[in-house]
Amino acid sequence: MSFLDIDVEAQKGAVFQNANEERSKVSLIIGKASNLLSDFASGVSNLERLVDQLGTKRDGKQLRQTIESARLVELNEYKQQLEHLTNDISHLIANNSQTSIEDKFSEEKVRKEFESVNNNFNILKRQYNERKNSVIINDRISNQEALDSEENIPSSSATENTPLIQRQQQQQNQYTITQQELDLHSVLAEERAEEIKKIHGGVEEINSIYKQLGYLVQQQGGQVDTVENNMSNLANHTQNAAQELVKADNYQKQKRKWSCIILIVLVIVVLIAVLAIFS
Repeated sequence: MSFLDIDVEAQKGAVFQNANEERSKVSLIIGKASNLLSDFASGVSNLERLVDQLGTKRDGKQLRQTIESARLVELNEYKQQLEHLTNDISHLIANNSQTSIEDKFSEEKVRKEFESVNNNFNILKRQYNERKNSVIINDRISNQEALDSEENIPSSSATENTPLIQRQQQQQNQYTITQQELDLHSVLAEERAEEIKKIHGGVEEINSIYKQLGYLVQQQGGQVDTVENNMSNLANHTQNAAQELVKADNYQKQKRKWSCIILIVLVIVVLIAVLAIFS
């Protein structure tokens, strides 16, 4: 193996290490997004329970302040952070040709679950505004009807019973409509709760996948270190072998030189002996 081959192998090792670093970075960001997505889904579930209390005995100024000043603000922050994280993940995966199939699968799963939770969040915000406004309007209508009934008190006993019966029927109708709305919201709340449970399960699955990926990355990092050590040892052995070859070449040159000298001396001795014999 030449020094050029060693240099090429070293470059390959560096590229492989950089690819592992990029994969580790993607894994860390996806893990962070998964944890944040779990908090976002839990917050949306809590917001849903608060919105369902509008128009009930638990409704009040404190409830609406809690929704507007705390829950909505916190969930909007979660939403913005998740949007940034999902964009960063997509950018890293698009610019890294060594991205694994697991990373692409996890990125797609996080993105879809974020879209699902975000859709539920937007629906809840719209429902909150609608129900808040409808409750205010109903309160105003009820107050106006009470004032009108106080101002227009009939004189006869027959006319006194008729508005009373009408008011009772109206109250019963309003109660029936309110009960139907509550039943509908309860069904919707249960469906969204099931969806959020599924999302929680998906987030936990993603976390377990990335724990396994983290373990694999650590193993690959150890393998990269082993390859680098082997390459370094190979380079040292190759350098020592080159030095030994140079020494052997010098020895061969010296050996050939002395062989030539000895051969010349022998030829001279033989010539002298031949001349001495014939003379």
